[in-house]
Amino acid sequence: AAKDRLTSLGLDLTEHAGHDYVEVVLHSAADEALLRDAGFTWDVRIADMLARELERIQLDAAFAEANPVSELPSGQNAYRVLEDFGREIDELVEDHPTLAKRISIGRSVEGRDLIGIEIGRDVNAPEDGRPVFLMFGAHHAREWPSAELPMEFAYELLEGYGKDERITRVLNRGRAIIVPVSNPDGYDASRTSGDIVDLREADRGGLVSIVATPGNAYKRKNCRYIDGRTQPAGTCVVPPSPGGFGLGIDLNRNYGALWGGPGTSGNPSSPVYRGPAPFSEPETQAIRTLISTRQVTTVVTNHTFSNLILRPVGVQPSTIAPDGDPVGFAPDECFTHGGQDIGMQAVGERMAAQNGYSNQFGWELYDTTGTTEDYSYNATGGYGYTFEIGAHEFHPPYEEVVAEYLGTTEAATGVTPENADDLTTEAADDCDGHEHEHDEVGGGNREAFLIAFENAVDAATHSVVTGVAPRGATITLERTGVFPLWDGSNVADTVATAMTVREGGRFEYHANPSTRPFVQARKVAVLGGPNETFTATGSTPPFSSQDTPFTLEEPSDVLKATIRVTVPTAAEILKNYDLHLLNGKGEVVASATEWAVANTLTWAGPGGKGVPAGDYTLRASNGVALAMAYELEATTHDVVRDRSERQFEQWTLRCRVDGTLVGEFGVSVERGDRVDVGNVCGLSKAEAQKLVAAQKSRRG
Repeated sequence: AAKDRLTSLGLDLTEHAGHDYVEVVLHSAADEALLRDAGFTWDVRIADMLARELERIQLDAAFAEANPVSELPSGQNAYRVLEDFGREIDELVEDHPTLAKRISIGRSVEGRDLIGIEIGRDVNAPEDGRPVFLMFGAHHAREWPSAELPMEFAYELLEGYGKDERITRVLNRGRAIIVPVSNPDGYDASRTSGDIVDLREADRGGLVSIVATPGNAYKRKNCRYIDGRTQPAGTCVVPPSPGGFGLGIDLNRNYGALWGGPGTSGNPSSPVYRGPAPFSEPETQAIRTLISTRQVTTVVTNHTFSNLILRPVGVQPSTIAPDGDPVGFAPDECFTHGGQDIGMQAVGERMAAQNGYSNQFGWELYDTTGTTEDYSYNATGGYGYTFEIGAHEFHPPYEEVVAEYLGTTEAATGVTPENADDLTTEAADDCDGHEHEHDEVGGGNREAFLIAFENAVDAATHSVVTGVAPRGATITLERTGVFPLWDGSNVADTVATAMTVREGGRFEYHANPSTRPFVQARKVAVLGGPNETFTATGSTPPFSSQDTPFTLEEPSDVLKATIRVTVPTAAEILKNYDLHLLNGKGEVVASATEWAVANTLTWAGPGGKGVPAGDYTLRASNGVALAMAYELEATTHDVVRDRSERQFEQWTLRCRVDGTLVGEFGVSVERGDRVDVGNVCGLSKAEAQKLVAAQKSRRG
């Protein structure tokens, strides 16, 4: 609740948070005043970020001098600049021509190449039906370690093939695609500014220095200058971006999954500005195309910082979605197969046992919509995770990056087989009856990434379609569905992938389930009619609050409360009341803080276990400089349905021989299942050979 209220202030929030705090970057005395006026207190972790940036540069120089070659797979001893990634990818491809190839997935706002590396056995051969593990870095410009660790994992895979049994197995069974820098314009602006510090510009008068110098070292967003307009290279660095503010769009709020919802802003200056439309940016368009044209069975997208592994869903499950049902939980949260717990929570727990991070839902940090893994999971069904790398800083001294990868951090070395389960938060530990053994722990992010790749190639966590087709035939799987946006409208999304049959006879196509998570049955809380109802009216002076106590006579599953402005003001934007629910101890247990005429909160009780009878208070807080009247209504409800209704979807499978469509039909396949579709091309081997020969003759 307090996190929601903090989010509504429009400050530059980090991804470092606990159950009772969120770390914030303050850019001015005005930010301090905003926190203070909202009733928050704080402790200072880094008093002067300019001075810290200079210290980081000095520490990195000393580390590089003392360690000409680090313990990383590449031997890297300092942060890379943007050009280094392309150069090193080219070198890796040259050194491993049958295992690696350079790919370009699109271009940025300023026209830079979004480059990646694809790694796997016989990587240059046509797609052969193997599953894909996909990894991203640097959606946010200032988060340099999020680009470093994926690059190191590319080295790890290539150097380990043929030497390490596990690495050899995953590269034989699947492909890895690594895009180390998803926001090349922003990364270049931040990385370049980050090594040029002019302390003469520092404001020493406040609690913290304004992070406008170096100009873009703490830039968060991409380099979109004006929505919908192209721009020349170099435009981004002209005006400084003070931290998360300034020009640009938050790419990790621009994806289509529930775009426009909680945890985003329509204000272009906000750190979480979502853009004018879902997938409005060329960077997210490129990633969308990549995800929707490959069978991506697991995604890891890297960020900094907080020592977290986040997974869907990004919004508190009791939040009402555009379809009228609560958002609920991911349907694959507690998936089991063959008696084994291999759902998203369990895989997250196995990874967390290596790096010592907290294994939790995305919403436990704070509500987010339009994020990478929520989109990829709901579009394809492939598991999706966000790693928030490191404990305290966006780009700490490089020595800490080395430790995060190798597993020598305090968090990683503190994990034992006995305490590994404790890394899963109470809210996220909802899979009853399953205990996990952790024989090997503390291996760092190198080991966590490998576990994610192993999950990607594990047929038990995706689906397999088998059949018979002639050599050279192209088998495609296609599915079109719609994503609900937060305003109730929809956006169409198509996944269309292809494989080439390399040997005549049987083929095996590893794919995601035919039914998307968005339309699968999921754990929800659909409410019945009100049990108890309380109403009140009131009015408060500007920037003040008023309390309304009430008593619940009976326990219930859920409490809902709504506040609505009743006295008109000159402008709709000025109509705003925040609403907070306090328990009998005076603790805030739920809040609604949207800037709107009406605000509604929902509370399912401590730990989501039900609302106890007893005394409560609703606090109405006037956040504008006008006195306003309001009306309150609170109701209690019991859950009448705990599962959403399931829809069923199919893949459309097509077979083409030398470009000619010779077979088409629907395929339904569940997670963990194998479906044999038989002779999908409808041709005998002799008929297929005759067709190919005839077409070649006509072209001849």
